[in-house]
Amino acid sequence: MKDDDRPLMAELLGVDAPWKVMDVQRSSGTQTVTVHIERPPPHPGLFSRRAVVPVRRQLRWEHVTLAGWRCRVQVGLRDGDALPATAWTGEEAPGYTRGLQRLIMDLLLAGATTEQLSVLLKLPFADLWRHKFRLDQGRNTTALPAPSGLPAEGSPLWPALLMGRVSLDVKALGLRLLLAKLQREAALHGDADLHRQAAQELHRYFLRSQA
Repeated sequence: MKDDDRPLMAELLGVDAPWKVMDVQRSSGTQTVTVHIERPPPHPGLFSRRAVVPVRRQLRWEHVTLAGWRCRVQVGLRDGDALPATAWTGEEAPGYTRGLQRLIMDLLLAGATTEQLSVLLKLPFADLWRHKFRLDQGRNTTALPAPSGLPAEGSPLWPALLMGRVSLDVKALGLRLLLAKLQREAALHGDADLHRQAAQELHRYFLRSQA
């Protein structure tokens, strides 16, 4: 891509000051575009002898596909720079940006398989599988009772959870997928027996996972 494409890429990614798109590279052979982003240091004065602070770290993530091109973001950090919590950044370790993670989660909750995600997002199946596995190992940080105080199967908590009357901040992918599936089915069917069976399934999930 040309230098003139930098402002366009900054707009597409949502890169705002003080951060700036410094370079955009593409590989036609792999249909990949790599966007380099930094926070430019202040320009030294005309008579200043202060040296420009060099980039100390380079962080890289996969991002959402742009116009059919696989997109990678590389952020350079200087001493004192704090990584912004934006859609085009991720964790300190290599992986996926927050924007791509949200898209993957939305597609999984909609019923997409790992194989379908790999084709749709142009990402290696093995990388997606490892990401999904890490999500599935996430801890549930909700305010549910401690495992020793898990409500009984007949508790009104489980039907309330099924019908969405109890709000949970769920990080475990397995539970998010199960909740989405059961809540969707409960909303489509008003059968009391089906609701009771779904509530029992939720209880069994927590019972198996309480350790």
